[in-house]
Amino acid sequence: MAERDVTVRPARPDERVAVRRVLDAAVLAVDDELLARALDDEGALVAVSEGRVVGALVADTAGARDGTERDGEAGEEEASDDATNDDGEESRERSGAHVDAIAVTRRRRARGVGTALVTAAAERWRPLSADFDADVRPFYEKLGFEIGALDGDEERHRGRLH
Repeated sequence: MAERDVTVRPARPDERVAVRRVLDAAVLAVDDELLARALDDEGALVAVSEGRVVGALVADTAGARDGTERDGEAGEEEASDDATNDDGEESRERSGAHVDAIAVTRRRRARGVGTALVTAAAERWRPLSADFDADVRPFYEKLGFEIGALDGDEERHRGRLH
């Protein structure tokens, strides 16, 4: 169950250092270019409590790891963010994304913050995919991901949420 004082929202570019600190504390390597792009394009989410970033999720919205192009020539029409809903109001619809990294500060682990981050990501992007180690497989299974071995490696998995 998520803590009540935690809010999940898109990360702002000025929160780059805070996001990087959370990722680094979890010993997760995230490419600087991907992080910058995610922050600029609302592809990064943060969990915030009392004004502090206590969790972060960085998604690659430019291309899913299942081979589906999301940018460039092949998928340009899919990458359109602008749409009109049934009420004639402009809305933002996004295609799928791949979770490149998710991390929660040590004090906030096992309190639903990671679940809240992935749930928010799933509300923004479908399909949603993630590659992860075998020890976190139960986390992704609980969230409804379909899971398979990654390139025949029993210790690495790929999950996909449709």
